[in-house]
Amino acid sequence: MKQKHNIQVREVEKGMFGLFDGEQRVLLDSGEPILIYYKALADAVAERLNHLEGNIIKDGKVQFLPGTMLVRYASLTTRELDESKEQLVKNGRWLVALDPVNSLAAGPEQVDQRSALKPYFTFCESKGMENPNWSQGPIEVDPTKERLEAFLLQQDARCRGSGNVDDWLSYVDTIYEEMKKLDSTRARVVLEMSAFHSQAGGGGCAVIQSLLLVTGRCSAAQYADGLLAAFCLLPCFLGREDAQPIKKLRSGLIEDAQDALLFIKFFAKGK
Repeated sequence: MKQKHNIQVREVEKGMFGLFDGEQRVLLDSGEPILIYYKALADAVAERLNHLEGNIIKDGKVQFLPGTMLVRYASLTTRELDESKEQLVKNGRWLVALDPVNSLAAGPEQVDQRSALKPYFTFCESKGMENPNWSQGPIEVDPTKERLEAFLLQQDARCRGSGNVDDWLSYVDTIYEEMKKLDSTRARVVLEMSAFHSQAGGGGCAVIQSLLLVTGRCSAAQYADGLLAAFCLLPCFLGREDAQPIKKLRSGLIEDAQDALLFIKFFAKGK
C-alpha cells in the first residue's frame, strides 16, 4: 500500500519515542506531545498513520478519526493502564448490565441480530447462559446510588414479573468474572472502545463485544457487526438512504478493532 504521509519516529528521551511530521512534533488532541515507551509500538503507530487517507494532522495535532485510536493507546503510561484495570473491576458489573446487547429487538429483526452476534451467543452457550432479552425502553438508574439488584428487579417487573433475578445476576457476574481476568492492557482497550463506540451507537455501555474481541472470541469484523447489531444499526433496521453511512461506520469500527489488537500485540511483545 502506498504511503500517504511521512510521519517518523525519533527517540526524544532515553527509551521514549515521539512522532514527527517533518520537524514538527506530533501532538495528541489534548495538546500534549505523543510519548511512546516501546520502539516497536512507536514504529507500528507511525506505519498506521502513514497509510491513512486524508488529513490526519491539523495544527500539529492528531485528529482522532477511525484508524487513529492506536495513537491514544500507545501514549498511555503504565500507571494509566493499571488504573484502567481498577476502574473495570470497580464498575464492571454495571457496565455488563447496561450493555445494549442485553435488549434485543422484539420483532423479526432479532433474527439478523442473532446472526451478527454469533460470537456472543457462542460465548453465552459455553457458559450455560442465555441472553436476558430485557425491555428496550429506558429505565432511570443511578449506578452511584443504586444496587444492581434494584435495576434488575425493575427489568424483571417489565419483562416477566417473577420477582426473582438470580439468573440475571448469574449472567452479569459470569461476564464480570471474565472481565476481572483481563490484564491492564486489555482492560484499557475494553474501556476505551466501550466509551468511544457507545457514542457512535447513540448511548449505552457496549462493553461485552470489546471483551470478546480482546479475549480472542471474535474478529475485528465480527466485533463491528456485533456492535451494529447491539445498537440496532443493521440494514434490517434502516432505510436505504442510511446504508452508506452505516457501511462507513462499520469500516471505522473494524479499523479501531484492528488498532486495539495491534496495541495488545505490541505491548505484550515490548521492545
